[in-house]
Amino acid sequence: MKTSTQLRFYKAFGYIKTPPREVVFSPQNPPPRKLLFLFPLQKESLLESRYVIQRLERYLHHGTIYLAIASIFRDLISCPPSSAFYFPVLTGDPLRIRMDVMLARFRGQDFDAVFNLDPELNFQLARVMSAVNTSRRVGIAGPHADELYNIQIHLAPDRRLKKAYAQMLKICDLDPPKEPGT
Repeated sequence: MKTSTQLRFYKAFGYIKTPPREVVFSPQNPPPRKLLFLFPLQKESLLESRYVIQRLERYLHHGTIYLAIASIFRDLISCPPSSAFYFPVLTGDPLRIRMDVMLARFRGQDFDAVFNLDPELNFQLARVMSAVNTSRRVGIAGPHADELYNIQIHLAPDRRLKKAYAQMLKICDLDPPKEPGT
């Protein structure tokens, strides 16, 4: 099924909702503090996304940052149990999220921002983002991103995800220190 047709289908049945359009950062609406990060399902992208965990390490024990990671990657990414949710997946090509478990965990939860770290369009992660109560949906810019995210991060021409992830963290006022070569 074509991506645009599939997106229309998901929207028509209410699986994916259009994000709020206006995002304001002001003293009345400060930078987000309760955050949900949805990690990629492709191993290559997941390995790059470990950068986010390294930068958030000192915040993970505060109970305000939550990480959703596929259970098959538990050995690659270890986090404090209080902040990590290792969701089950159905193996195959491509991997499929056990949506019943994922939606049961996050549906109706309130977060200041939800971050989709997957550089590819993933309807399952988009569906999870739609189930969460948030005014800020952040993801990588691309085709159909306008219909999924109200804050989009553009990849540099070199397609290095690390730079995009650093921009995401900056939105949260969790600006990591500058590193050589970034």
